[in-house]
Amino acid sequence: MKFRKWESSGAKGTFRYKRKELDLSCSAYNPIELSGKDDEIEWEESSGIFDKNGKEVFQGDIVNSHLGVGLIMKTDAGFEVQTGGRREELWFVTMGQNAKLFEVIGNIHENRELLT
Repeated sequence: MKFRKWESSGAKGTFRYKRKELDLSCSAYNPIELSGKDDEIEWEESSGIFDKNGKEVFQGDIVNSHLGVGLIMKTDAGFEVQTGGRREELWFVTMGQNAKLFEVIGNIHENRELLT
């Protein structure tokens, strides 16, 4: 499993990107890397899918697709793209001709305005 880590940089709601890759299937990880206050750290999981430019897609990314601009969300079943009131499974949005349109254009921490 791959995760990226967002840490608060002091100002409430302001995050800076800090990528960590952890394999949580083994017990050899350093617990210090996972520590921190819940309001200071957010972990976002990789979907294992890449956009049309080869960029890895993580939960919290904002994407442009045939559905329009949407947010990548983690669900119990996997990942989905939420666009307004519509939801589609991520694998479906990135298949066939749709893959040519699928692109990461930002993330929820730095580009929230893209969703409005």
